[in-house]
Amino acid sequence: MSVLTSRLLPSLVSIGRIVVASAIVAATSLMPSRALAQSTCSIVCMKLGDQWADSLCASRIAADSTRDHRGGGLDWATDHATFDAKNGTISLEISATKPLGLNNFSFWSFASLSWTDEFQIVGLPPGPPITFQARLNTKGFGLNYYPIPQHFGIGSTEIGLRDAASNSASQMFAGDSLEKTIVLTITASPGQSFSLTLFAHGSAQSNFYTARTGADGLLVFGDLPAGAKVTSCGGYLDDAPVAARRSTWGALKLRYR
Repeated sequence: MSVLTSRLLPSLVSIGRIVVASAIVAATSLMPSRALAQSTCSIVCMKLGDQWADSLCASRIAADSTRDHRGGGLDWATDHATFDAKNGTISLEISATKPLGLNNFSFWSFASLSWTDEFQIVGLPPGPPITFQARLNTKGFGLNYYPIPQHFGIGSTEIGLRDAASNSASQMFAGDSLEKTIVLTITASPGQSFSLTLFAHGSAQSNFYTARTGADGLLVFGDLPAGAKVTSCGGYLDDAPVAARRSTWGALKLRYR
């Protein structure tokens, strides 16, 4: 071994260690965030644009996310997802446009949103389980237009509730604007945590005509005993000022008038 090599070898080893360490850190940071979010009590997952992409899941995520993306030529799509843990609202909007429509290939877009949180009944002394309702007040639509073969614009969105035991209730919107209250029955004792997920997913597919779809939901609880309230780890409180909750829901519904 030459003198020059003997002097360079320790430095090369150190550089190698730095590169390996950096690669490990980079690989860790690129791991799906769902694995890092399992210990948190409030998790939001979003997927915008690509049905086969991994969902972005985290305990802290942008409350309002939009993704514009292009296909070939003039094809264009926009996906918009929002949520508000404090007021218990979620919203999803999807559109796709393939303006030429000169072949049998359509252009589509996909989006999904879910919010999972740990809830509990407060305001009551410890006692036996209570059966009550989680209600999701929803409004949505799906534009479905296909006047001639191979030229169309179609879209649909499903929105709903799901508990930890995978019991769920949902509504599919695939036509004119519609309002619907989705109900899920829950049994829990005062102070006992129960998991609840609000979810929405949909798609729009276009060949010549623009396709649009979307849905909004507002979470409320019913059939609770007097004095009982529901809170969540993520900051939800179902006795928020009535005027504020009406304002939030009213703003959501205006989009689909």
